[in-house]
Amino acid sequence: MQPLTAISPIDGRYRDKVENLSNYFSESALIRYRVTVEVEYFIALCEIPLPQLAGFNHQTFEQLREIYLNFTVEDAQRIKDIEKVTNHDVKAVEYFIKEKFDALVLGVSAFSIDAYEDIFNVTNDTEKIIEIKGVVKMTDLKDYQQIMENIGVRQMVFQGPPGTSKTFESKKFVLKQLNPESDALAARFVSQEAISAALDEYKLNESDYADPSSSSKLLTGGWDLVQFHPSYGYEDFIRGIEVKADGGLPSYNSVNRILGKIAEFAKIAEKANPDEPPKFYLVIDEINRANIATVFGELIYGLEYRDSKVSTPYEVEDKVSTPVSRTKDIVLGKNLFILHVKGDSMINMG
Repeated sequence: MQPLTAISPIDGRYRDKVENLSNYFSESALIRYRVTVEVEYFIALCEIPLPQLAGFNHQTFEQLREIYLNFTVEDAQRIKDIEKVTNHDVKAVEYFIKEKFDALVLGVSAFSIDAYEDIFNVTNDTEKIIEIKGVVKMTDLKDYQQIMENIGVRQMVFQGPPGTSKTFESKKFVLKQLNPESDALAARFVSQEAISAALDEYKLNESDYADPSSSSKLLTGGWDLVQFHPSYGYEDFIRGIEVKADGGLPSYNSVNRILGKIAEFAKIAEKANPDEPPKFYLVIDEINRANIATVFGELIYGLEYRDSKVSTPYEVEDKVSTPVSRTKDIVLGKNLFILHVKGDSMINMG
């Protein structure tokens, strides 16, 4: 007995009486049934047929079913090993099936992981080639960036059901733009930890915002992240009033919030490098949990009309101007890209 085939603590002294139940109630059994569902779902899509799968050879169905009919504890362990990298149990099952597909149809076992949202797409040129494509692979990461710049829409939405690695993919996208040669992107298994660690050097912090001229990100570009929630508002995101205790007395100052800060920083970087302005990215996680019109206010105009001055109710210190002055205007530059992460359905947890 091993943990994957255990049912509960009753497996100790009563193992001989409950051993047959491990085929139904153990973690290995759960994994096997997940594999069964994925394989049968794929077969069902072929039988519809889904247009992309119309050329798939139906004679291989029985071979596909062997993936779960001949499922072993070693197979379950393989999935657990993949899960250590993906941090997602269902995604680990999908990668295991891809591995089996490669071995079964292509006759190879090596594989690489490029995206966490995979679906199966079979080419019509041959019945023996399976091409795995995901949300990221459908349009190459570089193409997304080029599309945004070509059409002048410098924002993009990562949308999908809960648990489909939308935030991870958005961060991976940012890293590929800021450092396409990063070792984290070249790894066989691209992990969340590796991507986050590689992004750390580009993450904008309070010292960067406070003194942009001393920041290395003026040359490299950078990024920041914010998560929306039901009580999030304009004063949290664009500009607002900051209260400080100075000598025991409160002081009230109009200040930039995260969008105001990164927009200002991006304009300063553009001014310092006019020929090739570095790129900046703001990832907005769970964007549909807040009231978008309330949070963005007049900056909805600024999203569409980049480099246009948009007047706000708050006058703040303007670090872009020389010498530093005060302004009510805010400008979203063309080197600032906003990535929205949005679930298909989101429970309001406020």
